[in-house]
Amino acid sequence: VGPNWYVQAVDSVGADLLPRPNGAVAQIRFNPDGTITGNAACNGFIANYTVDGADLSITNFAITEMNCFIPDWSAFVELLPHTTGFGSAGGPDPILFVRSDSSISLGSTPPEPNQAPSDPTMSPIADYIGLTEIEAAQLADTNSVAFRVSSIDGVPQALTMDFNAERVNVELVNGVVVDASLG
Repeated sequence: VGPNWYVQAVDSVGADLLPRPNGAVAQIRFNPDGTITGNAACNGFIANYTVDGADLSITNFAITEMNCFIPDWSAFVELLPHTTGFGSAGGPDPILFVRSDSSISLGSTPPEPNQAPSDPTMSPIADYIGLTEIEAAQLADTNSVAFRVSSIDGVPQALTMDFNAERVNVELVNGVVVDASLG
């Protein structure tokens, strides 16, 4: 609970490792309030979770459906709602178990890219998904880009109509960034 976990690998039936598409980085955060937030490189998601011993149940999974310039990690998104438990492979990082034939390996640091995203200017947007409004504003400040909230819980906010390629616009649901764009 608390830190961002980065998807390192998705293992499927027969121990086949599903590769990360074009270096896409997916992340997930287990929040103390029983929600999960994160992204699959481009599209953001939110869900509820419950833990009972080593059993992990994920419910009410919802994901944005943006037309992305960087590829989403669809194998992660398809498996995550079916998670049944968690454990460890002997190290400090957890593994989420999905049914009996698949697993999602998480790590505390982003994996090394195996290929650059197709549009490098879009990849920083994924870093905002799953953050709180304050965390997202701080990240924008650190990156020296303008920041604004375009919608809160589905209610559009008043915005200027000027386009700024170095401005991050975020959509918030329950105080968490679920979508972000440049402009």
